[in-house]
Formats: sequence, C-alpha cells, structure tokens
Amino acid sequence: CIYFSAGTFFLAIGPFVGGAFTEFLTWRLLFWINLPIAIVGVILTLLYVPKCEGHKEKISYLNAFFFALGISMLIISLQQRETGGFSKILDLGLFAIGVFCLIAFYFHDRESEHPFIDFTLFKNVLFQCGNVVLFFIQFVLMVTVFWSLFFQNILNYSPMQTGLITLISTFPILGIAPLGGYLADRIGLKWPVVMGLGLIFFCFGWFLIFNRVGTFWLFLPALLAFGCGAALVYTPISSYSIGAIAEKKRGVAAGILNTFRFLGASIGLAILGSILNGTEDHVLQKKLSQNVETEHLTVDQLEGLLAKTKNALSVLKEFSKSAQQYIVSSAKLAFFDGFFFMHFVAMLLIGCVLVYAFFQLKDTNHEED
Repeated sequence: CIYFSAGTFFLAIGPFVGGAFTEFLTWRLLFWINLPIAIVGVILTLLYVPKCEGHKEKISYLNAFFFALGISMLIISLQQRETGGFSKILDLGLFAIGVFCLIAFYFHDRESEHPFIDFTLFKNVLFQCGNVVLFFIQFVLMVTVFWSLFFQNILNYSPMQTGLITLISTFPILGIAPLGGYLADRIGLKWPVVMGLGLIFFCFGWFLIFNRVGTFWLFLPALLAFGCGAALVYTPISSYSIGAIAEKKRGVAAGILNTFRFLGASIGLAILGSILNGTEDHVLQKKLSQNVETEHLTVDQLEGLLAKTKNALSVLKEFSKSAQQYIVSSAKLAFFDGFFFMHFVAMLLIGCVLVYAFFQLKDTNHEED
C-alpha cells in the first residue's frame, strides 16, 4: 500500500508539472526530467537497497528476444495506423511479424528449461485475474491522455489549467489507495475491486452523457470517481495477486504483473488513439465534403487545427469567415464524435472486466490465507 501510494504521488503531480512546463517554459524540457530522476534513483538504490542472493537461474535470451520483438512490432503497427504513417502493406507486415513472434515465444517458452515468463503461475486463478484486471485498467487509463486535448482544445483551458484539472483525476489515489488495502483486508478482495471498477464505469458513462455540454465543474464528479476507482482496484489486486504466489516466485510474479500493466498502457494508448483519430478524421472529411467551399479540403491539411498549429491556421485563413466558422465547428463536432466513441469502447471494456472480476474473485482476505 505504501509502495503504491509513493508511486502514484508522481503520477498525480505529473500532469501539473507537464502543464507548467508547456505553458511557461517548453514541453521539450519534459524529456530531460527523467535523467536526474534516474540518477537519484540509482544512487538511492545503491545506498539503501540491501544486497541479497537471488536464484541463480539462466535467462533465455532467445525467448526474451521473441517477446520484445513481438510486442514492439504490434505496438509500432498500431501507432502508425493511428498517425497515418507507413503504408498499409508495411503496417500489416509489422503486425503479422508481431503476432508470429508472440506465438513462437509462447510455444518455445512453455517448453524452455528456463522460461522468460513462467506460465505455470497463471494456473493460480487469483494471479490470472489480477493480470487481466490490471492490463485492462491500464489500457483504459490511457483515456486520460486525451482528456488533456478535450480540456485544452475544446473547453479552451490553458496547459497549466489543464494540468490542474487532470491532477484532480489522479490525486485521490494518494488518499484512497490505503483505503483499498484496508477494505480488502476487512471485507475481502472482491468488493473493493468491484466498487472501483464500478466508479471507473460511472466516470466514462458521465463523459459520454455530458461531453458536448460540459464545463469543468460538470466533469468534477467523473474526475473524482476515476481517481477513487483506480485506487480501490490497484492496491488490493496488486497485493493479493503477488501474495497468492509462493514466496520464492513472488519476484517473478511481480515482474509479470508489471509487464502486463505496461503492455496494457502501450496497447491502450495506440488503440484508443486510433479510435479517436480515426473517427475524428472520418467525420471531419465527411463534413468538409458537404460544403461547396470546403469539399476540396482534406483532413491532412487541417491537422492540428483545434490546437491552433501554424500550418492549419494558414490554410484556414484562405477561406471566407463563414467557411472558417464551418470548418472549426465541423472539427469540434468530429472531435466530439471520436471522443464519445473512445469513451464508449473504454466503458464497454471496463464493464466486461467488472463482470469478469465479480465472478472470478472470491471473498478472500489475507487473514484467511
């Protein structure tokens, strides 16, 4: 619980720091923040983490290569589909390579004397459930990346204000994370996780209903529900999933759990981004084709219009005022449609995970173990 709360502190202040840098300095400096943090982390690890003897098992570098290559190819193909890069043939080729590598990894790793991922751990239902829940929670968590676009480009908040708004959705994690662990110990794992997933489901449903008519204050309940829901899920499901594994394999179990979390984030960002951008481009192109003045325009020419990029604004200035208003309003309507569809998919996924967790998780607490 303490471990999770410490980690989420930086998750909470991240949007605020990002907004401050973007508005008052430059967003490029954000890439340099990781360097001093990493150096401090290495120093603290050397000073305070005690030495211990690990299990002297070999690593299957071939399996690791197949896994890394497979995941990389899948994510790259999804991201390029989102941005419109590469050709369709190359994109499909990368996707096929990724699938092939992961299939090869799975069958080779299962028979390996020194597996990269110990698949026998998934025979434990609680550990299996924990990986599924954390994968999809991290998947839908990537919706928050696009909240920044909504608050900044649609509701016209500054980068700093947008960072503060996004902070609201993550800051409750600091206070609620210990509560999630406490409730799991008292009433069992099932109900905190189900309540947390229910709050996230409510959040996405709220965005679906009010995304076209909302202000910041109208979205406040959804933002708070998201932070509280994530905290109620993360702490107990992580703790119990690792605790369900034999002590000598808990390090491996923790590594697998984190791997699935990060995979969920990477794949979620690519897929949700594709849904938003794909829907937005399709709707905008259709709107442009319905107006005589704009029928020759393409969405590529207007890329970044809502963010007020120089190229998009220069294209916009070539039209009459009425046409400009039509283009801007069409761009906003297209974004609304993409934003709506993205939240619908996220809500549907969370609903499925909620049902899965309800039936898979038992009323278990540590005292019973």
